[in-house]
Amino acid sequence: MVPVKNNLAPLGDGLAYRIEATEDVPCIEWQGAVHVEADAVLAGDLREKRVRGERLNEAGEWLCALLADGKEKSVEEINGAANAAGIAWRTLKRAKQGCNVRAVKNGRNWFWVLT
Repeated sequence: MVPVKNNLAPLGDGLAYRIEATEDVPCIEWQGAVHVEADAVLAGDLREKRVRGERLNEAGEWLCALLADGKEKSVEEINGAANAAGIAWRTLKRAKQGCNVRAVKNGRNWFWVLT
């Protein structure tokens, strides 16, 4: 727990705790004071966010290069090529939004094309 706002006094320290599993009832075990700001706690792991952002950028560049010829490519073809390149499908779908890629249905199949 960390203090966020206090109008009447300076902010105090945070309190570290751990939830211990006892027989039937969970119990809070207090660890003591910690000197960390709420922003640092809420920011999470900035390195992991940066790595995810880099993967998304790489996937976007890869997708734009794949579709650069202006021709429609089937989703199955794109997915297979992405798997071979080590790009997760979910990352590729997020990258699609930033690359101005449009999904087009032709018959029963879906295709992606740069707009």
